[in-house]
Amino acid sequence: MPASAAEARTNPDTRAVTAARWAQALVFLAGAGVALNALGNGFPNDDQWIVAEALDFRHPSQWGHALARPWWPYANALWRPVTTLQLAMETWLGGGRELPYHAINCLWHGLASLLVVRLALRWVTPLAAGLAGLWFAWLPVHVEPIATLVGRADMGVTVFLLAAALAASRDGAFTRARGWELFAWSALAMGSKESGIAAPAVVWAFARLRRGHGESLAMAGAAAAGLVPLLIGRFFVLGTFGGDDPHPTWVGLPWVQGTMLALRYLAVGVGLMLPGSSPRFEYAPSDRLIAHPAPLLVAAGGVLVLGALAAFVQHVRRPGMATAAVLWWAATILPVSNLVFRSGIVLADRTLYGPSVASALLVGAYLGWQERQRVPRFSLRVTRFAVLLMAGVAAWRTWTDLPRWKDSRTFIETIIERAPNSWPGYLFRGMARAGSGDRAGAIADYDRGIALFGREQRLLTERAKFALADGDTARATDHLERALAAHPRALRPRQVLLDVYARQGRSDRRCIILRDGTRIAPDQRRWADEWRAVQAAGGCR
Repeated sequence: MPASAAEARTNPDTRAVTAARWAQALVFLAGAGVALNALGNGFPNDDQWIVAEALDFRHPSQWGHALARPWWPYANALWRPVTTLQLAMETWLGGGRELPYHAINCLWHGLASLLVVRLALRWVTPLAAGLAGLWFAWLPVHVEPIATLVGRADMGVTVFLLAAALAASRDGAFTRARGWELFAWSALAMGSKESGIAAPAVVWAFARLRRGHGESLAMAGAAAAGLVPLLIGRFFVLGTFGGDDPHPTWVGLPWVQGTMLALRYLAVGVGLMLPGSSPRFEYAPSDRLIAHPAPLLVAAGGVLVLGALAAFVQHVRRPGMATAAVLWWAATILPVSNLVFRSGIVLADRTLYGPSVASALLVGAYLGWQERQRVPRFSLRVTRFAVLLMAGVAAWRTWTDLPRWKDSRTFIETIIERAPNSWPGYLFRGMARAGSGDRAGAIADYDRGIALFGREQRLLTERAKFALADGDTARATDHLERALAAHPRALRPRQVLLDVYARQGRSDRRCIILRDGTRIAPDQRRWADEWRAVQAAGGCR
């Protein structure tokens, strides 16, 4: 016989199910709701290249071309077919208007927040899980992925990894059907962004909470199999399994110095996962910071690495929610940590979207521990209130920061305001000023950027062009030679330098630069034709 309404209200299991549903619904609304302040945003910065100017997004007949090219339209770097297909569909259905994209971003963030609650509910009460979900939903470091369309890749991979963790930690035997489910979530994560390669580790960590070693490894194997089709497709599209070119910071930097810098930013990234953080939107270091990366932060990064290793050992021996959360962080941060290989970024807020799930799960784990230890009710209420208060402060900061990504101008001015010692803001503003005819302003920005970081080829090349226009060939030559020394494969400074050497009559130097250019970029027809003419005339002298 079905229970009466009165029995349902007094049945503890029924009350817990109802509370869990309310927690998930409210956190979904909290996550989607805070993101609503991005609905007025346009296409800032990278969104212009990825979405607004992607002609092959506009009709289904062109989507095959979009899926068969790199994520960046003008660089052979990265392949994200799942995210590409999403944005292409939205472009076609929404007519390229900004609002639909950002409305869907709100839903994605709400969904990610809901899944955090759902995962935490496996081990803690609805109240603890709900507070953990609010912590995640309102973190200020999520402003960039919520406010931008390129951030969809980070939200997508996080949602699919959470789905994989839920599938791995669900009760029941490991069947063929569950293996295919893990395969699918892993493939979708990898197709959303490269950090989906963390899927097998995530699956193992959360399967281990309910299962023995053998079954957990089998589940991780199913997730690993899901990566294979995406890696094969990546090779066919890009011609390599590798990722983006290293960030200018890493070019020519000794391994030890680079590792110290990576450890520093590992600690900075963890700090950004707290509610009181103040994201700067840009973290590229100056030459001075690279030379002196703050010993305390480097040490803190080292402690974090050792802590992750200790959590792994503990999880093998005695798995728990807290160690699973730490392993989530380690698995999702590792691909962008620059500890294993140097990536195309130093640190970016959007790359912390997935790793920040760990901070929310740790909050839930601590609240659950307090509940199990039967601490005094007053202490438990104080802890809950403190978490809610911190989350509320974070929500206000997130809400007010979202419009700072309204357009490229607002975004650039925010970078310069918050990160005055980081060179990209001056590069972006200099390019904008040059485009609008503000010559003096552009030169001032390029000079400021070069003073902060003297190895960025775009800064050096753009400043050299102005020097050439002023007849200052000595400055132009110096900047271009520095640009090529730091980035030998860069095409723009090489072409401008070829023109400068021709103007100076330095045929010997021009010949060497031309020869090296044809080896680096044999598809450059102009260089190939000139090199054949040089060879016909007797080659370099």
